[in-house]
Amino acid sequence: DLAEDAQGKIFAQKVGTSYRNPEAAKRTIRKIRHLHDEKGAAFKDITIVVPYLAQRELFQQELTKNFGDVAPEDMPKVVTIDSFQGGQNEHVIFDIVLSDEGGDVRFLEDLGRLDVALSRGRASLTVVFDSRNFTGENARNGTPAAIESKEKMAGILEYKQEIANDYEYADAAMLASQSQDMD
Repeated sequence: DLAEDAQGKIFAQKVGTSYRNPEAAKRTIRKIRHLHDEKGAAFKDITIVVPYLAQRELFQQELTKNFGDVAPEDMPKVVTIDSFQGGQNEHVIFDIVLSDEGGDVRFLEDLGRLDVALSRGRASLTVVFDSRNFTGENARNGTPAAIESKEKMAGILEYKQEIANDYEYADAAMLASQSQDMD
């Protein structure tokens, strides 16, 4: 949960009509290292699902920077939600990207997109998010469809401790402890 470290910061950056979030990318790279180094996952068995092209481009740069010695065909895949319909992989990391005190999650207004993002990991699913988008006053901001999606995500986040062991939800505490273990 990016909100735990936010201290009022907004991590998402607008790039033209798209968005990117370097903090979310940094945490996702840590999760990829954890899956590979600690869980034995092959890089090619990891897919990062994002809603915005600017975040996909950022990840492509970060993957090359962090895992440049890995052959391109063996790199983790980075896809947009819309391009991943029907796709699957062993490990899926869904990066919500937006970190917005206004709670804007317009790409989730279509529940089908939420389903695609959350249902494609065969062995594990990790969600990188900012809980400020789904809680408090922000939970009631947006269109009726956005509010419904936020309610579903808030329910998932609330229930995360009781979800079956084959689904992992990344929060700041877990990522921080993993980061310390990897350093």
